[in-house]
Amino acid sequence: MATSTSSRPKCSWARAIAASQSASCVTSNTWPIASPPVGVAEMSLEAWRRVMAVNLDGVFLGVKHAVRAMRASGAGGSIVIVSSASGIKAAPGASAYAASKAALRLFAKSVALEVAQETHPGEHGAPGRG
Repeated sequence: MATSTSSRPKCSWARAIAASQSASCVTSNTWPIASPPVGVAEMSLEAWRRVMAVNLDGVFLGVKHAVRAMRASGAGGSIVIVSSASGIKAAPGASAYAASKAALRLFAKSVALEVAQETHPGEHGAPGRG
C-alpha cells in the first residue's frame, strides 16, 4: 500500500489491517517503479522523491500500523519486509532505487530491535540471496 504524490487513490494500511481483523503476519513488498536508468545528474528531485515515497514511505506506514495492531492484539506476530539485491549491490542509473532498498535493510533491522520482545523474531532478506 504505497503512498504517492500521483493522482492515484491512496490506500490505507490502517484500514487494510482493520479489515483483515488480524495482523499476525504482515508482508511489505514494493513493486519496482518502471523507468529507464537515469543518472544522478539527470534525475529530477520529483523522480527521486517518488522512488523514496513508494519504497520507503509505503513500507514505513505498513510497518507502523502492523506494529500497532500486533501490540493491540497482544499476540505478537511477524513482519516481513522484502527488499532487493539492489540494496546490496549498486548499479549505474539506479541510485534512487538502490538507496531506497539499502535503507529498507537498516529500517528492518532497527524495527526488529525495537519490537523484538513483542513480535516473532524475523529476518530481512533480499531476493536472490540464499
